[in-house]
Amino acid sequence: MGAYNFLKRHGITIAAIVGLIVSVLMYVTIVGGQPPANSDRAAHYAAGGYDFTLYISYLFVYLSAFILLGFFILQVARDPKRGLPALVLSVGIVVLFYVFKAMADGEMTPEAIKMNIDSSTVKFVGAWLYMTYVFSFAAVASLIGIVIYGAVKHR
Repeated sequence: MGAYNFLKRHGITIAAIVGLIVSVLMYVTIVGGQPPANSDRAAHYAAGGYDFTLYISYLFVYLSAFILLGFFILQVARDPKRGLPALVLSVGIVVLFYVFKAMADGEMTPEAIKMNIDSSTVKFVGAWLYMTYVFSFAAVASLIGIVIYGAVKHR
């Protein structure tokens, strides 16, 4: 369990360094990849100057998800009773996503048709928007609840 303790102690530092690296890569790509004022912008963007940073970002997202799942499985394997609520919550979030995906309309706009986006992609994006609304509301409600709880507790 040496790796777990190492990440427990230094995880925030590692995350900050990785965030800094991604930020610098994005900045360099954006500033260095700006097309000249008189050039064809579509051809410049199609050349793929931004793809490197995008793929690095994908790599970090997938790596983070893999590590997150690994630690989650490790925690559940160590103490199944403590991991059960998190497992139930995770399953609930997945079910909620599919409910929102079923609720989302797959209406195609002319812009979406021009970009070769199909109805299932529109529903997928709609479901993620609904999830964003729910999680944003839950975050704001929990912040308000914490403030109210603190005020009542200290009276």
